[in-house]
Amino acid sequence: MTLLPPRPRFHVVLWSQLIGAAMVLSGVFPYWIHLNGAVVPQTISWRAAVSAIVLFLMFVVPLGVNSWDSVVGAFEKDDRPHTERWATNGKIVRLII
Repeated sequence: MTLLPPRPRFHVVLWSQLIGAAMVLSGVFPYWIHLNGAVVPQTISWRAAVSAIVLFLMFVVPLGVNSWDSVVGAFEKDDRPHTERWATNGKIVRLII
């Protein structure tokens, strides 16, 4: 059995979180627009919204932290290589998974 290196695993986890958030929202969206008179109880509606927000934040926060070095480095105009700090650290990738 071969394992993926940390960087591809990191990106797979991030994109699966975004897709999960989209799936939760797409499942509840027809109820929110009252398609064919559908009404969903408030308890389900806010739970779906909170789940989607949590999944979305699990995508945004690691992506933002991981990209920070590249963004700051672009303004500094230095010659050092810009790496994806979180994506190359196997310990952090396992923690996110």
